[in-house]
Amino acid sequence: MRLQGESLAVIILFIIGAISAFMLYNILRPNYNSLTPTGESIANSLSINFQLLNYYITNNTLFVYVKPSEPVNASQVFAIVNNNSALVYPYNSNNDIVNPNQNQLLLIVDNLSQTSLDQNGNYKITIGLSNDIIGIFSIKYESNPLQKFFHPIIENNITNIINNVTTNVNNYYELILYNTQSIPTPAPFQQDIAICNGSTSLVQNPYFSIVGNASSTGSTSASVTLPTGANIYLCNGGDGNGALSSYSWTAQETTQNTYASLGYQSSNVCSDSSGSTDIVVGGVAINTNEYENFVGTTFNGVNSFSYTYNVTNTSNVVISVACGWYACTSVTLPSGCQKLFDTIGGDTYETTVMGVCYNQTAGSYTVSGSLNGGGYVSVGIYEFSTIPPRLNTSLSYVNNITLYNEINSNGSNVYFFSNPSNPTGSLLYSWYEGQENTNGVSCDIWWVNISNGIPANSNITIYMDIGNTSTNYYSQYYPYVGVSYNVLGTFNYDNGNYVFNYYEKWGNLSSLPVGWNNLDSVSVSFSQNYTSFVQTSSNNYWYGLYYPLSNSNLQNRPLLLLSYYYSYPNGNTNYFGITSQTPVVSNTNYYTYYVTQTSPGYYNSLLYVSSGTATDTIGYLVYVPGSITGSYFNLYWTAVASYPPNGVMPEVFIQ
Repeated sequence: MRLQGESLAVIILFIIGAISAFMLYNILRPNYNSLTPTGESIANSLSINFQLLNYYITNNTLFVYVKPSEPVNASQVFAIVNNNSALVYPYNSNNDIVNPNQNQLLLIVDNLSQTSLDQNGNYKITIGLSNDIIGIFSIKYESNPLQKFFHPIIENNITNIINNVTTNVNNYYELILYNTQSIPTPAPFQQDIAICNGSTSLVQNPYFSIVGNASSTGSTSASVTLPTGANIYLCNGGDGNGALSSYSWTAQETTQNTYASLGYQSSNVCSDSSGSTDIVVGGVAINTNEYENFVGTTFNGVNSFSYTYNVTNTSNVVISVACGWYACTSVTLPSGCQKLFDTIGGDTYETTVMGVCYNQTAGSYTVSGSLNGGGYVSVGIYEFSTIPPRLNTSLSYVNNITLYNEINSNGSNVYFFSNPSNPTGSLLYSWYEGQENTNGVSCDIWWVNISNGIPANSNITIYMDIGNTSTNYYSQYYPYVGVSYNVLGTFNYDNGNYVFNYYEKWGNLSSLPVGWNNLDSVSVSFSQNYTSFVQTSSNNYWYGLYYPLSNSNLQNRPLLLLSYYYSYPNGNTNYFGITSQTPVVSNTNYYTYYVTQTSPGYYNSLLYVSSGTATDTIGYLVYVPGSITGSYFNLYWTAVASYPPNGVMPEVFIQ
């Protein structure tokens, strides 16, 4: 009997050992059918790497098993699932040290109710150590066939783990701000934080802006030099009594005998040449993405021409016309368009014309002209998007509908801080800009002042407190917690001067702020909430207010320019932006970065200032090519923020 009992015990122990070995094997065996690594270490100085072994989903919680290549301290490992920080635990270990040589693993846990799938239906897991990202993996949201091998192992602890994941005990969230660029941010730095109710992209097309135009004539050759750094250059040229022997652009329309040509290029010098006759050339530098549509045609041996084109959606349209052997004595653009230049060559046998039509609505339009003989004409029509973005740079957003729904309508129940042990003693200056809607997705947007900036290829951690919807942190913590005028309709809690590098409230003034100048004596009036100026004369081209950067410490570096205002063009064109020279009333040509308004409305504009040189000036200007008066601006606030490294805002990961 004793022998039989001992034999039975041996058999039982053998069975238990075999089951344990089988379970451990399945834990450590990679599930290649269910997950595929999509990235490797980007920190070449580190020899460590992570192997993604397996995962399963239960009770709306994701569990991921990771094996390090060498012992690590679990408390120094971070994990991000899509845009949300995940919890990291040592698994099969008695302390924080995880030793792969002893078959110890890391367990990553994420609450999926706060994490959305990406556009491919996957979860992206980013794993790192201290401040370095080590690996990036993608897993599919699907039933895992090995789930039964994992569930019994951690069954005793699963309730505690899930409760830890789904409960925000401290009523605040940890935000990891990760600078992905190889250069640090400026210091101080204004970090945007956008909490959205869906998947969107705040990386918009650069807003359409003409940053320079010029034309020139010559004998046998001609050229114009435009500002560098533009996204696209449009050029054209014509020749009298001879063919163009060469030109700098990629031709899109060229007449017979190469008397006239037009096209585009990426360099800032438009040039052409001929054998022995006079010649003209013209060019326009534009900041935007590539044009959305191009149509054109040529006319050969004609005394007049007429070309009709169709616009299917409201667009900014650039019109390019080149004439040769003979000159165009008149070129007529559609109503509402303005000529940038109309230049005839020295022997009156060649012409270059370019014009722009802002916000041209859907419909049919005609370009026409007359020549002083049977000449040759090239016509080109370029359509550009009119979608007004907030910024021609990359903004950072978090797709988290749970957090979005916790934020009240005016953002007053949110504040930011740096020390979780002393939240109200480590408040960060923050300014709530308001809500933005992009393609049906709404985002609450803050700007937070990070006084010391963020190092290159590194991250910092700040914290976000969200109170109940009736909480008013503005009244409790101003000036650390503030809000823009366009949210509350008052400047009582506007703390933009604490957040931005430069900030001007235009309400309740009795004179222009220090540094601001009046261009051509426009009529300026002051109200409780805004400052207004009205264009009352039409003798010159430009009217408005401007602020030279030489008046401040903003020069010689790229900047972000923000403003909220009401614009009333009254048949003229209103501009907000920056010029590369001090505005002069009679100057018809500015090298500028700006947004334009040809219809009345409130505008919340934000754009990139390329260099911030000492000669640059911020301006609210009205362009008056005719005799129309009555255009005006109502200005509410103007702000200048630091430009992010290489135009890429640090990413925000939130727990």
